[in-house]
Amino acid sequence: MTGQRETVLCRYQYDPLDRVVSCAPLSQQSIQRFYRKNRLATEIQGQVQHSIFEHEAHLLAQQQLQAGRVDSALLATDRQRSVLHFVTASEHQQPVYCPYGHRSPESGLTSLLGSWVSMGNDEIQ
Repeated sequence: MTGQRETVLCRYQYDPLDRVVSCAPLSQQSIQRFYRKNRLATEIQGQVQHSIFEHEAHLLAQQQLQAGRVDSALLATDRQRSVLHFVTASEHQQPVYCPYGHRSPESGLTSLLGSWVSMGNDEIQ
């Protein structure tokens, strides 16, 4: 019987509250995550930073900072915090989700919310 060699695809680090604060995908830059209370507030990967703005439990906006350029979007959500409308200065999107909430990266929505698709990361929340 031959031994199979395991390959590590991603390394995760957790904080004392058991939240993912860092992940290092194979052959990609490390991702750092910062939380406000128990909710994701900011995610940084290399020179790209995404931040979520909210008031109490209501999502308001998302901001992306990349190469000195800031892009902002207003969010309209339902009671479960699913993004229903995503409005930027140049476009208005209404995302479509499958029954379990996943949305493909090809849909064009660049929000951290809904299914953790954030400009190149494809993880399901």
